Amino acid sequence: MWQGLLSRILLGAVEGWREAFSNRFRSFIAILAIVIGTGSLLATFSLVEGSQAGERKFFELFGGMKNVRIDGRPTPREQQSRKDLSPGRTMRDIDAILRSAPLVARAGPYHNVEPRASVSDGKNVFSQYDVRGCTPDFLQLLNYQIASGRYLCDLDMANHRRVAVIGPSVADALKLWPDPVGKRILISESPFRVVGVLTRTDTEMKNRHVQIPITTAQRMFWKKGADGAEDLNLNLQVNLLMIDLRDTKWMDATLEQVTNVLKITHRGIDDYAFDTKEDWAEALYSRIAASRLTGGLTALVSLFVGGVGIANVMLTSVRQRMREIGVRRAVGARSIDIFVQILGESLLLGIVGGLLGIAVGHGLLALMATWMEPDALPVLTLRPHLISFAAAMVVGVLAGLLPAIKGAQISPNEALRYE
Repeated sequence: MWQGLLSRILLGAVEGWREAFSNRFRSFIAILAIVIGTGSLLATFSLVEGSQAGERKFFELFGGMKNVRIDGRPTPREQQSRKDLSPGRTMRDIDAILRSAPLVARAGPYHNVEPRASVSDGKNVFSQYDVRGCTPDFLQLLNYQIASGRYLCDLDMANHRRVAVIGPSVADALKLWPDPVGKRILISESPFRVVGVLTRTDTEMKNRHVQIPITTAQRMFWKKGADGAEDLNLNLQVNLLMIDLRDTKWMDATLEQVTNVLKITHRGIDDYAFDTKEDWAEALYSRIAASRLTGGLTALVSLFVGGVGIANVMLTSVRQRMREIGVRRAVGARSIDIFVQILGESLLLGIVGGLLGIAVGHGLLALMATWMEPDALPVLTLRPHLISFAAAMVVGVLAGLLPAIKGAQISPNEALRYE
C-alpha cells in the first residue's frame, strides 16, 4: 500500500516537474508572489531577531535584570503639604540601604555634573560629553569594562583626587591615543589626570562618559554642606540611585526592604520610584511581538497572493490538459493518480518559489546591512529559514488542492471529447 502510494507521488512529482519546466514563463509568473512573500518573511524574522539581539545586548550593558534604578517622582497630592520634609535622593540613602537591606548586593549613586562641564585637552573640546560623579561600585552596577588603566577607587574618593575614567569616544575626540592613561584633560578648565579608559561598546552613550570621584564632583561642581566640610556630604542630593539585587527571584522582597529604608530616610514622603528591568523587558518583548506580527502578516499577504496565482495557473493548466488527462484515464490512470500529479506540480512550484525566496531574502538583508546600525543588524538563524520555506510549501499544497480535485473528477469520456 505505502509503496504504491509512494510510487504515485514520485510519478506525480516527475510529471509535475516536466509540465512546470515545459511552461517556464507561466511557472515563473505563478511563483513570483511566492518568492516575494518568502523573501519578505525571512527578512522580517531576521530583522526582528537582530533587533531583539540588539535590545538584549543593550539591556545587559546597563546591568540586566538585577539592576534597579531609584528615580524621583512627583510627591503624591495627599503629601504635598509635607513634601519639604524629604531631603530627596541623597548619599545617605545609599549608606542606609547598604546597612539595612541585606538582599541588596551593591548600591551606588551617580550625579551628572550641572551645569554641564566642558571637557578638553587645552586644544580640542569634546562637546558630546556626560561628566558624572561616581563611586567605585559604579563599574559593576552598569557592567562597565576597563580597556586600559584602572577604575576609580576608595583612595580617590577619600582624597578628592582629580582623576577621571573616560570613554573611548572621549579619547578619540581629544586625540589622546595611543595611550590616554596618564594624560591630562581639563574639565571646566580644571586639570584632571586620566587613570583609565572604558572598553568600547556598541552603545555610543556609554562611550561618551567621563567619570570622576563623586567627592571631587561635590567639592568642585556643586554646593558644599552648610558647615563647608570637605568630606563627603551625605545630605547632598544626587540624580540617581542604583542597586544590584543578589538574586532576581527575590525582587519583591528586595524592593520591600529598600522601600522600608527609604521611608525612613525620606521621612515618609513617597517622592521616589523604582525602575526595574522587568518593565523594560516586558516593553521589549511587546515591541518585538508587534514587529514580528506586523511583518509576518504583510509577508503572508504576499504568500496568499502567490497561492491565488498558483491556483489560477493550475486551473488553467487542467483545462488545457483535458485531453491528456483523458488519455491517461483511458489507459488505466486512476483519479488519485491525476490528483497526485496536479498536487505534486503545485507543491513543486511552492518549493521552487520558497528556495528562490530565501535567496532573495538573503540578498535583501545583505543590502540592508550596508546602511543599518551595527547593533541592529539582522540575525540569520535556522528557525526563520524553516518557517519561510514551510510557509511556501503549505501555500503550494493549498493552492493545488482545488485544481487537483477538479482534475481528478474529470471522466475519461468527457476529457476525450474536449476540444
